[in-house]
This record gives sequence, C-alpha cells and structure tokens, in this order.
Amino acid sequence: MLFESRSAKVLVLSSGQALTALVGIASMVILTRVFSKADYATYRQTLLAFTFAVPFVTLGLDRSLYFFLPGENDKPRTWLVENLLLLFAAGAALSLFILLGGNHLLAKRLNNPDLAPVLLLLAPYPLFILPASSMSGCLMARNRTEQVAGFNVGSRLVMLLLVVLPVLIWPTPTAAIGGTVLGAAITSIIAILLMFRACPTGSWRPTRSGIKAQLWFAVPFFPSY
Repeated sequence: MLFESRSAKVLVLSSGQALTALVGIASMVILTRVFSKADYATYRQTLLAFTFAVPFVTLGLDRSLYFFLPGENDKPRTWLVENLLLLFAAGAALSLFILLGGNHLLAKRLNNPDLAPVLLLLAPYPLFILPASSMSGCLMARNRTEQVAGFNVGSRLVMLLLVVLPVLIWPTPTAAIGGTVLGAAITSIIAILLMFRACPTGSWRPTRSGIKAQLWFAVPFFPSY
C-alpha cells in the first residue's frame, strides 16, 4: 500500500504538521486581536503551566507503544489498554495536583495571580489529553499514518473553533480554557476510538506484567525490563 513506504509516511506526516502549524498560527492571530495583552498572557501561561508539568507525570509512556506494538498480532489491544490506564492515572495525578493547591503554586511560580482560577478550569484537561497522547505511537506502529495526519489536522480545527468561537462572544481567558477542555474531550474520544480500531485483537483486561513492562520502559530510573 502507498502509506506503508517510509517516504510516503514522511510526506503525509510533514503535510499534516504543516497544516496544523497554519491552524495554530491562525488561532494565535485571532486571540491576540480579541484579548487584551494581560488576558492573552494569562491564557498562554495557563497552557505553559500544563506543558511544563506533563513530562513529570507521563515520562515516556506516550511513546512506549512505538516499542510494544510493532509486529504484535496476539494482544495489541491489551498493550493499548495498559498504556491508556497508566496515562489516565498520570492525568488524574496532575488534575489532583491542580485541585489540591498546585494552581496557586504555579500561579506564584509564573508571577501571575490571575492564573490560579483559570488553572482550576484546566483541571479536567489532563484526564482527556494524556491518554490521547499515545495516538501517534499507536497508529504509526499499526501502519495508520494517514489517520495520524488526518486526526492532527482535524483535531486542530476542532480546537480552533471551540476556542475562538466562545472568545468572540466572551473575550476572557476562562472562555478560551473552557473551549480548550471541551475540545480535548471531543478529540480524545475520537483518538481512543481510532486506537482501538487499530488494535482489534487481544484481551480487554490489563495484566500486571504488561503494566510493569511499560513502566520499566518509560521510567528512566530503571534498567530495561
């Protein structure tokens, strides 16, 4: 098939990344025109705080399926379930951190008191976006390159609409973050459905050995499992 060649995969992914970059630029242009300087800074800092915290909870879990899924015919679904459970737990840890005072800590660290209440709105975001972060690894490992590119473009367009449209009515950072969380919920559901369609065989029940193997692969403090 066309998409099984390496050159085709590179072309498809590069095209998708170029289109998603254009969507990101369009979003930035619109928000900078609608928001005041302070509101735009609060919105960007909210996402920056999340981006800063994510590597501490995900480690390499979002990339482990690149290792475990290629060539796997017996239980790809089991590996996927185990991976999603671990990432959901990481998202829950980050959400709890925000809800239990981490929003004030990050607001103080970024020297912006207005950030604390907006970060509370972002608390559900990790529960959606972290499990979906394995989508590229999963679909690439299952030779679904075209779906990765299509999802990346489509999800960016959804996020653009759900962030920009509320802001045009209520030009506040809370409206933008609310749209961001809603967009993450919608696109993450689609990502998970695509992943399970790519992994149709194997048990739905996670195993202790599989979870341990992925943790040992993802956490740099341990030797290879």
